Amino acid sequence: MTDLRVGPLDPKDFAVVRSGVRWLANEGQNCRPGELLAYCNVGLAIAAPVGVVPFADEWRDFQVAFLSPGNGRLRRADVSRGGFHDRHRHHNLWRTDFSIGNLELRPGEKPAVPSGEFMQLLFLAGRRITQLADAPSGLLSGWYDRARMWRGDASGPFTTVLSLGICEQAGIFRGERDAFLELATLLSPSTHVVWCSDDSLVPSARALLEQLQRTPEQHREIETDAAAALAASSPAPSGADWIVAGSILEALGRSPLDESYDLLTRGGIESTGPADIVVLSLNAEFASVFRHRRLGYTLTMHGFRQGELSPALTAWIKSDFDIVTPSVEDVKRDYYALIDAVRARRRVRFVVLNVFSSSMGDTIFNYAGFDRPMSDVVASVRAKELNLMLYDLARDRDVHIVDADALIAMLGAIGHLPDAFHQSGYAQALLREQIARIVNEHIAG
Repeated sequence: MTDLRVGPLDPKDFAVVRSGVRWLANEGQNCRPGELLAYCNVGLAIAAPVGVVPFADEWRDFQVAFLSPGNGRLRRADVSRGGFHDRHRHHNLWRTDFSIGNLELRPGEKPAVPSGEFMQLLFLAGRRITQLADAPSGLLSGWYDRARMWRGDASGPFTTVLSLGICEQAGIFRGERDAFLELATLLSPSTHVVWCSDDSLVPSARALLEQLQRTPEQHREIETDAAAALAASSPAPSGADWIVAGSILEALGRSPLDESYDLLTRGGIESTGPADIVVLSLNAEFASVFRHRRLGYTLTMHGFRQGELSPALTAWIKSDFDIVTPSVEDVKRDYYALIDAVRARRRVRFVVLNVFSSSMGDTIFNYAGFDRPMSDVVASVRAKELNLMLYDLARDRDVHIVDADALIAMLGAIGHLPDAFHQSGYAQALLREQIARIVNEHIAG
């Protein structure tokens, strides 16, 4: 038998509390090292006077997943209390000797780990777009503007990898179960992974640069202007409209590139600075964006989101914004400016996923009738020119390129990228391996 004990967590000035355990592996299941067994919600109870409480904006969605320390058949202990006791984290103190069960070996089998070793801990945290978005149905199951993962058994310093792409990066980073499980098996244990949502604001280079440079006073002016415009609009906005507008305005006021983080590990609570590695995506560089007429800020929004806007929000966009078509040269200038602005503050490695540049639906045999530059009117031409632009960026700014375009062409787009944006699980796995290799090489120095 290998006892599945949770092991120590004893952060200074705090006591760790937890919910009941929610099982993800079945009784009698054959488990391998690192396999996901179960999880619970955790929190910090103040044991001594402190200043700022860690995880202040993530405390409702702070979880730890238990990973198998070795091989064997799972024998589950009765550690699930059911109901809200398995969701609310204040019912139990974290105890080092607490066991969720054991792994049973057949006669003659040798344990894969030394006797007495604890389970591996994988910490997960999500920051809700609004605290009212309560959806505690599973691992990282809420509506988040940011989700992250790190290993509790690792010791610092941690390397933070920040994902700032659109939907194609969500699958690569968060994986099939949205909990970073596949990526965790590929990365160095001292890697901290942060994924940011593109629901409210698509992270184009221009939008990210403006977030980085925007002052609190400028953000307040944007909020005041938007509130006045929406209040005066006809038709009047509904309550749901204010939630959508509020999430957009909140995103405009944050800079993911400047955020710092709290980490809980076996050794206590650690703080880590802004990202060391930033993963961007050319898919975020849309052919048209909104530019505010008076205040000049950029609003980048998915086309399908625009189609879902209510009449009140559509009227606000039409009355206060111009539609702008960034050229490939504009995108290039934005990337150079963003990278230079970030690196003026600290050393950061940039990685960029390129865009799929072939078009399965093209029936163009003669391009003579198109206006110049064709990248403004033909999507496949724009994609090819954007990909070529990346090679200038790689040469001039030491940027890593992940060639998703070549990978999808090799696999076959009909089977692995039928709509030109959303990859199959197999394509995601291959891209995940490429990103993990870049990250691990960076950490190894």
